[in-house]
Amino acid sequence: MKLREWLIPQDKIFFELLASQVEKVVKSSKIFHQAILKDKFNKDTVLKIKKLEKECDEIVHEIFKRLNQTFITPIDHEDIGKLTIACDDLIDLIYVISRRLLIYKIDGKNKTLKEFSAIVSKMINEISIMVITTNKLKQKPLLAHAKIVHKLENKADDLVVKSLEQIFNQKDVKRLIKEKEIYEFLEILTDKIEDFCDLIQGVVTKNL
Repeated sequence: MKLREWLIPQDKIFFELLASQVEKVVKSSKIFHQAILKDKFNKDTVLKIKKLEKECDEIVHEIFKRLNQTFITPIDHEDIGKLTIACDDLIDLIYVISRRLLIYKIDGKNKTLKEFSAIVSKMINEISIMVITTNKLKQKPLLAHAKIVHKLENKADDLVVKSLEQIFNQKDVKRLIKEKEIYEFLEILTDKIEDFCDLIQGVVTKNL
């Protein structure tokens, strides 16, 4: 069944649930970025992200419940499942990183962390637009957003290398270990955002 059929009124529930799931990821990334930007990363920030992560879990359960109850779905069961899990991985990672930042008490004035959170926020915003605009069934705008995601992911890779070079020159071993772990988690997150972007493109292309 093609994507055009997926988006007719009676069959677009899976698309709506995925869009709602992505919206939670967008909100969590904004909270994450603003808290770091304003140097107000605290327990309340983590609790807000945790709440969104739990809400996202509920959407995941709803999607899979419907998949189990629906014999014929608008697109492959497997594709819906992959999109759902890939999206859930993003908010899970944001929550994990948030908890680490709180536990490690990393200085909120960390310039690299601010740059990284800005990249993450921009990448997630791009994939959210991709999800929302798939109903227009136009590959050109989808590719435009994908290019931005890939460009930002490359920027994140460069930032990781630069950051690791800097922290390995410092004498504070505890700080080195903490910052290294955070930067590596952020690198994994940007990689997974790019993977989700590629997955969206693949599903849309297959169902046009």
